[in-house]
Amino acid sequence: MRGSPMDDREVFFSVVEANSFAAAARRLETTPASVSRRVKALEQRLGVRLLQRTTRTLKLTEAGELYFREVSRLLGDLRAVEEQLDEVTGQASGELRIVAPMSFGQRRLAPVVVRFALMHPKLRVTLRLEDRATDIVAEGIDLAVRIAYPSDSSLVARPIASVPRYFCASPAYLARRGAPRAPRDLLQHDCLHYNVISEREE
Repeated sequence: MRGSPMDDREVFFSVVEANSFAAAARRLETTPASVSRRVKALEQRLGVRLLQRTTRTLKLTEAGELYFREVSRLLGDLRAVEEQLDEVTGQASGELRIVAPMSFGQRRLAPVVVRFALMHPKLRVTLRLEDRATDIVAEGIDLAVRIAYPSDSSLVARPIASVPRYFCASPAYLARRGAPRAPRDLLQHDCLHYNVISEREE
């Protein structure tokens, strides 16, 4: 990130929205130490303490609440103007953060994202490929592709494709243990499980 006052404000807003230096660092793709330095630089420039930090909590000071509220309002007005300009030009802009499983993202999603980014040059697209259970809200993710049922009922989910599943075994194993004839028979067999799959997906 560039070392400008605007960057410091963006970092401060990310910390407040995520309520965590670490979560803000992941969102901004930097380190918690860098985030802390940016916030301190902003506080020094303004001459006030914006955040009250302890080992376990993070809270806005009175000055921090005022700064966050008023700058949020100003940035909201600015975004509204920019959106109106985008409607005139017909181009998407801003940032789109996407997260998806590693194997699916590499094989299926990455080429689509590349084509989409080329179609919208003013839009910054970030694609994160990981198999962990990402906290979509805390980490500022706009779109998550999941091969599972959503665990958070407050999120809006849409099915986009079906994923076939296959049960495979070697001839030697089937000769030794016999072939299952119904899904319940698998409970009596030696199976390899992908340990990242959630319980709800299973």
